[in-house]
Parts: sequence; structure tokens; C-alpha cells
Amino acid sequence: MDGKSQAWRDAAGKLIEALARDNRYIVSDILIVFLESAGYGLKDYSTLGGVFKRAAKAGIISKIEQPKRSKQSLWVSNVYKGASLEMENSDARN
Repeated sequence: MDGKSQAWRDAAGKLIEALARDNRYIVSDILIVFLESAGYGLKDYSTLGGVFKRAAKAGIISKIEQPKRSKQSLWVSNVYKGASLEMENSDARN
């Protein structure tokens, strides 16, 4: 599989959107784990930067500013669904 292929970009884009709906925070390592388990593993993941940038441009995620010494970017989901579920559960308990 080639990270420049449309099939790979489509799969990675759909995966990052699904991860963003289910997770408040996202790092590239978790995306890599899911890509590899789905048969979309690569030898070089430098193309992931474009996947994250496209998702940010689409409003799905936002980058969290971190110290320069941090080796991995942390992204926050703008479409996380768990927050509404947490509120519903909290309301149900009260």
C-alpha cells in the first residue's frame, strides 16, 4: 500500500473522522494502529501529516499547542460524541 494512493488517503480520512467521533483526543500512534490492523500499514507514515491537516481544515479536529520538545502532536476532536453521552448519563443520575 502506498500512502499517496487515493484508497489509502480515503481510508485514513474516514478513520480519523471515526476516531474523532469516539475520542476526545487523538495522536498519530492510535491512527497507525488502526490503519495497520485494517491492512493499510505503511513503512513511512510521513503522509499522515496531510491526513491530519485535511481533517483540521474540515473542522473535525484542532491541534493543541504543545512545548517544542514534544515529539508527537496532540489533536482535540471537534466532533466528539462522548461529551453529549456523558451529559445524558449525568442528567440521568441526578
